[in-house]
Amino acid sequence: MTNEGSIACDGSCSATAPGDNLCPVVETCQDPSASNYGQPGSCVVPPSYQCTDPNAANYGADASCVYDNGNNGGSQPQNDQQQNPSGFTIDGTPSLPVRFLASEGGQTSQGIISVNPVSGFNQPVTIDVQSTDCPSVSGYSFDGGDFVKNPQVVMTADGSDNYRAPSGTIGLGVEVQFSAAISHTCTVTFEGNGGGDSATFDVTVDPNAFNPVFREF
Repeated sequence: MTNEGSIACDGSCSATAPGDNLCPVVETCQDPSASNYGQPGSCVVPPSYQCTDPNAANYGADASCVYDNGNNGGSQPQNDQQQNPSGFTIDGTPSLPVRFLASEGGQTSQGIISVNPVSGFNQPVTIDVQSTDCPSVSGYSFDGGDFVKNPQVVMTADGSDNYRAPSGTIGLGVEVQFSAAISHTCTVTFEGNGGGDSATFDVTVDPNAFNPVFREF
């Protein structure tokens, strides 16, 4: 933003009267974020003050990024789905029940992990297991495959805002296998990486979901 003003005249022109002798107009920068604030000339804003996040309300403006939720800065905080707003989010089945027979191992029912593109994102996304606090995990199955300790699957965009697993299904089927029974709920964190961005999603494993209920008749 600039202000216009007249420079001091030496008598050869008039600062107030219109005409051929009108003094030249000087533009003064009034933007505090500019490197030449208060000086003659157009404002020069350093690149660090330009918002480059396409998810910001003022994307492309010569200022720090401003978001609709009132948060300012280079990126938005993660929401309940643990999203990374610059490229994609992942979510899916929030809880996987698991059934055990006595103290033997078992496996969960199948859940789904979905990749959700943001702002036209269409790069391949690799899904893996980031971490878990579950004991006795012997492996994970992705997309109906074998149970392995460190699975990885690349999901690809189909051009319709859907991401498909190698088998062609929308979303990725996931299962967790245990070598021994567990008695308390625990968490598996799945991670997606693609196009320089990443996102995570927590899934609860619940060994109590299949507990039988006995009724007297």
